[in-house]
Amino acid sequence: MAGAVVALDGTPQKAIVVEALRYDAGQWEAVAQTLTNTLGKYRFVNLRPGRYRVRAHVPGAHVYYAAGEHEQAALDMGSDALYEDIDIDIIPFRKGVWRIYNHLDGLADNSVSSVLQDRDGLMWFGTF
Repeated sequence: MAGAVVALDGTPQKAIVVEALRYDAGQWEAVAQTLTNTLGKYRFVNLRPGRYRVRAHVPGAHVYYAAGEHEQAALDMGSDALYEDIDIDIIPFRKGVWRIYNHLDGLADNSVSSVLQDRDGLMWFGTF
């Protein structure tokens, strides 16, 4: 089983923990874990036949592989099954310092109703 973890814009996400969960005895159990490489790719080898889900770890949550409208798609692995392109789309996250701005910092109002990033990377905030 193999795939990639990518941001919504298609940017590969490196060093993301990806787990294979196997359905056994009425519950899902993590049976394999790996990290994505610099191209955002991951691979699980030698998984036993069974029913699996794949998920990526993001800060404070998990993002599961979704096929079509299924939020947590299950894959049936037979002895000869080879699943490729099991890609997981995540919202990119960045480490850093978050700061809350309000009218004391120059906003016209404390309620922001829209946010836009322009071509130069500048952020624009629409307030009342």
